[in-house]
Order: sequence, then structure tokens, then C-alpha cells
Amino acid sequence: MIAFVSCRQLSPPLAVAVLLLVSVFALPPASAATTVSGIAVATDRVDYVNMPGFNRVTATANVTFSGTGALDPVRFDWFPPGGSTPFRSVTVVPTLVRMGTAESTDTWVADQEGIGFNVIAAINVTTGTPPEVTSPPATLNVYNRSAIAIVTDLVVTTSPVFENGTLASARADLTYGGNASIFSGVRFDWYYPGWVLAFSWTNASPLPTSPSTAVANGDWPIDRTGNGFHVNATYLGTGGATNSTGFDVVAPRVRKWLGVLDMSGVLDAFSGPYGVCTNLSIAAGAELVVQPGAVIRFCRDTGLFVNGTLTVNAFSTSRVYFLSYELQMAAGDWRGITFLPGAPANSILSNAAIQAVTDGVTVRGAAVTIQDSTIALATGAAVSLTASGSRIANTAISQADIGVRVDASTGVVLDRNRIQGTRIGVLATDSDLTLSENDVRLNRNAGLQAVRSTLVVDGGTFRDNGVGVFLSEVARAALGRVAISGGNDSLRAVDSRDLVVDQSSLSGANYRSAFFINVTATFVNSSLRAMQYDLVLVASLTTLVNSTYAVLLSPVSSVLTIKNFLHVLVESNLASRPRIGNAWVNVTSDGLTVSSRRTIPSGWSLWILLTDRTIHEGSRIDRVETLAYVYLAGFDTVSSPRSVDMASSHTERFLLVPTNAIPGLNLGFDAIVLLLLAVVMGTVLLAMPAMRRRKGNGHAVRARPIPRHVPLERGSSYLLPDEKPDRAFQILASEIAHGGKALVIARLYPDEVRKRYGLKDVPVLWLSRGYGKETVNPTNLGALVQDIERFMSGKEDSVVLLDGIEYLLVQNNPQKVVKFIQVLVDSASVHRSKLLVSFDVKSVSEAVRALITRDLQSV
Repeated sequence: MIAFVSCRQLSPPLAVAVLLLVSVFALPPASAATTVSGIAVATDRVDYVNMPGFNRVTATANVTFSGTGALDPVRFDWFPPGGSTPFRSVTVVPTLVRMGTAESTDTWVADQEGIGFNVIAAINVTTGTPPEVTSPPATLNVYNRSAIAIVTDLVVTTSPVFENGTLASARADLTYGGNASIFSGVRFDWYYPGWVLAFSWTNASPLPTSPSTAVANGDWPIDRTGNGFHVNATYLGTGGATNSTGFDVVAPRVRKWLGVLDMSGVLDAFSGPYGVCTNLSIAAGAELVVQPGAVIRFCRDTGLFVNGTLTVNAFSTSRVYFLSYELQMAAGDWRGITFLPGAPANSILSNAAIQAVTDGVTVRGAAVTIQDSTIALATGAAVSLTASGSRIANTAISQADIGVRVDASTGVVLDRNRIQGTRIGVLATDSDLTLSENDVRLNRNAGLQAVRSTLVVDGGTFRDNGVGVFLSEVARAALGRVAISGGNDSLRAVDSRDLVVDQSSLSGANYRSAFFINVTATFVNSSLRAMQYDLVLVASLTTLVNSTYAVLLSPVSSVLTIKNFLHVLVESNLASRPRIGNAWVNVTSDGLTVSSRRTIPSGWSLWILLTDRTIHEGSRIDRVETLAYVYLAGFDTVSSPRSVDMASSHTERFLLVPTNAIPGLNLGFDAIVLLLLAVVMGTVLLAMPAMRRRKGNGHAVRARPIPRHVPLERGSSYLLPDEKPDRAFQILASEIAHGGKALVIARLYPDEVRKRYGLKDVPVLWLSRGYGKETVNPTNLGALVQDIERFMSGKEDSVVLLDGIEYLLVQNNPQKVVKFIQVLVDSASVHRSKLLVSFDVKSVSEAVRALITRDLQSV
């Protein structure tokens, strides 16, 4: 039996020998490289027309792979019909990289015609060298505009409720390209509940309403009641677009008439239908409960007015109906439902159908929940909110002048609604609202129009509206994960500020993707593609971050800034360390350091935001020279520093080679490190007996020295020109120990600052674009000054440490940072405070350094 022993049980020479053997043979294994296993390509359609708006072919390649390394670009080869030589070859870096999958796209604006074009995608199996993996071809056709009519989209609409015995009508809106004179027909299929076919009819001649839109109508004489009828419209020619919508059929006329409700009551389905020919009121304190299946019909110019509570909590299979008394219902027949100021906030309209009104639901000075409902045929607004915090969810709104009107309201939420066939889908004035995952389409003037409002749009689509989103005098707007397509302009804004568009696509507009007049805006991870101009800027400042466009109209009194992300991968020629962590990556733009950080253990330094160019009036372009440096002690870096082209986001790979090697011993750098570690450990083992003897003699261990106190004068500002802020934090700790009240502004996370420097209970402001109560936006220097002055003015013997000047210079114009420092110096003098500024003066140019440090005393 072999007994296991510890190093303490071995003699010191034997222990050293064991450690040497371990250091040589116990090297870490090399990690696996990325290997591509497959690639596939597809186009967004098969048939295209050689005309603007219908000749943009988008090919998407999906790559599957294993491993965690980098991928080579994807090559797209486009071939003419029957041809073997590509007329277009483009390489595209994968943009959507997930675990095991990646995606690249390429767009060809077709300038040729023919049947049987092919596009093939290819990528190297491993980075840098063939062989390639090639996709099967994706086939497409491009037709002459006079030879075909291709319908790319079809939307069918109808009233949500009909009365039995009347004529149901439906309308199909078509988006097409080509020759309208050779349209095929549109077939309307009408279905009973359960999708049992009731009637089919084909409109053989859709009517063009513009060079790219057309309409077709179909009718059906209704012969029974029920919930869940459907109509489906299908274009019978090229494109084969199809769409369906649902409706209900109710019994005719009235069984019981209603008046004023002074007390609470219940309307069931069995006693109706109900009729109202004088205004119906729910008094304050009263509640009207309308049960599933109930039908209430209103005579002309009457309505339901709510001072109390209205409860409609029905089901999708048994809804509640608020309808016109007229046999053939039309918009404007009755006055809708009005919630008056002071009404409780517990009213709900769930699975209700409201139709043929002036305004469907009006809420004034109250809050109501509307969900899973339909509102249609309104001469005014389907929903009108004034001084309200209502929520509208999963509701279908159509055939109204305005879908949802919001005035002087805060906290309005529109969630997962479908709004179509209005003049303006959503109109917000002097309000604060949130839209989430709404489908807004076919609205004549605008899908969303906001005036003097703040809004958040999180997800959703705006499709084929006059203008997708129109902003005027908007103080702040955020659009994220939004798809805006078709219409005249995708996004139009006037006299607006702080507009951010993130992870969104603006495509297919007839004229412009984005049209700005006196606007500040930022696009992040977004794409802009219109038939004429992607960007039109007048007196505007716009920034594109990792975003794409094709055609820019020359800016007028405007500046367009193009920024992209740089990823740096640091590798080595050592089999045991293919990726190098903790290497310094420094990036400069026009000589100014914009990033200085170390690589993570996997060798990456990610998401370095850099400016590529600015475009000014007259299409004058100022390009930024970007240099990247990589450094690690003990290594030489191949091609460092190097010039970096930031026209697009991409990865730069740097190779490190060990500076020295041991002659005759090819151990590599890792083995050398382990050998040195073994020598150190061996020395410790050899010294252990003496250490034990010294410990036995009872000698005390010498205490760690306390940092020397540096006297600071109140009302003065000091510069610590060090590469790292450690000395500044030592001085701060000394000030605290002598009774000072401290505030820290730093790039490190607050908890990390307190832990690393022992600053328990010290307030820390984190310079970051993240969120949190201790976070301050690095671009909002005014707010930061207010926070610092508030601290200085309220404390005796206050001291402020500012660490992160380098970061502020990256996020702001250097002149703004200089003024910021000057304001802090003045504030410290006025409030008799002490200001410490930790700043690596080597990180900036001499001119900037002189301006920043001019009013600071060096310590």
C-alpha cells in the first residue's frame, strides 16, 4: 500500500524535486478551436419585381458551429440564371452570434431580370484557412414590372359585430408591385364558428388605389347567430398572400329597455337584448355588472355615462356587446361609454365589443382597464384618455378617426393591441406613455404621432402607415426592438430631443427611413432602408452606433456621427494558452486614449465603442484615425500598434509571442512560470524550519504601517497624476480617519470600491450608463455637479474624490470635461471643501492635460 504524504512530510530537497516534475508535466490542455458544422441560406421572398420597393433581395445565412472562438466572415455569391460565375460576391462578418449559431445578411438591389437567380453562402470550417462549408443555393426570380403583379401583403378587415339577417362586408388591402392591369382575383371565404365553410366568392378585379396598393371587397348575407365567425381573403395570383379576421353575430333588436341606474345592478344574457333610448347613467357609488353574452343597443345620440363602477368581465367565447340600435350599424350612431372624473379606478372592460360610435370609450380624470376587446366604427377616437392612467391590452381597434387619443395623461400603457384602418393610430399630446408589442398598420396619416410628450416603444410593428412614427417637440423617446415598414416615411421628427432607436429596423418606406428637423437622435444596432433616402437631416445631430444605411441626403446644417464596436481577441502561439487574459488593450482615436483595459480570461476585450467618421453639410467627411495597441510583459505582439478601420463593427485579432525562451528546453512560457513558482515554493519549504524556530522564540510580527497623512487645505483642489487611483484612496482614507466626510465618484462598482479600499458606509457614485440609485450617467455632467455641490454644501470638512476623468473624456467632448473640472474647483473653494482628482496624465494629449490640470495642485 502506498501512503499519501504532504510536502511538510518530505525533506525540503525532495519536495523541490516533486514540484519541478509537476511544473513540467502538469501543463493545462489546449482548448478546442471553433469548428463550423453547417450553413444554410434563404431569401425573404422568392419572387421580386424590378421596381423600387420590390427589388430589394435580402439573403440570410445561418451558421451552426461548436467551440467558443471567432468565426470567419460569410461569403455571399450571387449567380445569374444558368450562370456559374457570380456577378456579386460579398463577405459579411456574422452579426447575431449565439451559443452554437450565428447569422449574416446581405442585400442585393436587383438590377437584372430573369427566372432562376441563385445565392450561395460559404464560410471556412476553421478561422483563417479553407476548407469551406457551402450552403445549398437559394433560388429567386426577378420579373419585369409590366409582366407580372406580385402581391407581397394582404390585410382583411371587417366589423367585429353584425346583426343576424344583415349583410356582412369585408375589405382586403393589398400591397403589390408590377402591373395592376393583370391582377388575379381575391377570394373571400366566410366561415361559421368552428371554421365550417359558409360561403365563398371571388372578387375578380381588385381596384388599385396607388402604384403600390389596391383594395378588394366581399359580402355575405348572414343567416345565423354565434361567436367566432371568420372571413379569410386570399390573393389567387403570384405571391399567394392570405389573411383572416373574426367577428360575431348577435340576435336582432331589443327585449328590455333601460334607464338611470341609481343602485347597483346586473344585466344577464337571458333578459336581453337591452335597449337604451335615453342616456344611461351609473351613479356614484353604484356598480353595473354586465354578464357574458349580454347585448345592449343604444339609440342615436345616447350613451353610457359612468360615475360609479362598470364591470364587464366576459369570455372570448361569450362576449358583451355595446352596439347601435340601427339595423345597419354605422360609425357615429351612438355616443359610446364615458367615464367621468371621480369614477373609481376599478372599472374593467374585458372581452367587450363596442361598435358604431362617435367615441368608443372616453375616460376623463379616471383610470380604466380595457383588455381583450374590440372597438370599431368610430367617427372620433376609439379610445380617448384625458388626465388618465388607463391600460389598454390585447384589444383590436379599427375603422376610427383616431385609434387611441391620449391628452395630458401620465402612466398610460398600450400593450399588445392591434390598431388599423384609422387616420392616426395613436395620438399623444402632453403625455407620458408606454407602448409594448403593438401591431399598428394601415393608418392613413401616421401609426404613432406624439406631440410634447415622452414615450417608450418596446417592441411591436408599424406597417404601411402614412408615417410610421411622427414626433413633434418630444422631450424624450426610446424605440426598442421596433419594426417600421412601408408607408411614406418610417420615422419623422421635428424639434425633438433625446431620441434613441435601438435594435430596430426601418425599411421599405416610399421616401425616407428617417427625416429629422432640429432633432438629436441616436440609432443603436439598427438598420435603415428606404426606396429613396435612408437619412435626411436638417439642423440635426444624429449618431449611428453599429447601424447601417445606404443612401444619405447631404446634411443641411447637421452632423452625422458614425460609431461602431471593436472587439479585440488576444491569442498566443502556446498550445497551453491559445487565448491570453490580463493583456493590456489600449485604443486611441486621433491621438486621444478612448479605451484602456485588460482582456478577460478568454482573451477578449469586448464592446469598445469607437468613432469612424463624422459627416457634415455638403457631405464633407472627417475620418478618425484609430490605433490599437496590445501589451503583456514577457511577450512580443505581432502588428501592434496597428491602424483599425472602424467602418463597421468587427474583431481584431492580435498574436502574442514569448519574448525569451530557455535554450535547449522547449517548455513554453507557461512551463517557465511554473518552474519559477516551484523555485519560490521550494525556497519557502527550505526556510520553514527557520521560520518555525523564529516563531517559537516568540518574536512579534511587525505591524503593517499606516499610510502617512498628507495635510490638505480646505477650499483647495488637488491632482494625483497616477496611473492607478490607489494613492488617492489612501489619502482619502486618512482624511476620513481624521474626521473628514467623504464622497467618491468612480468607474468601479460602488460595492467594489468599498470592499477594495475599506470605505464602509462612504457614499459612492458610479460613472456608468447602467441603472441604479448610486449610478450617474457620464454624459450628464450637470447632474453630477449638482450631486457633488449638494454634498459639499451640507457637510463640515467634506472631501470629494473624483476617479474616472479618462472615462468622462471618452463619453463627452473634452471641452465639456474641462469646464466640469473648473466648476468643481470653484465649488470646492466656495464650500471650503477638499477636492481630490485622480488622473493618469499620460492618457491624453499635452493640450488636454494642460487644460484639465491648470487649476489643480499636484500631490
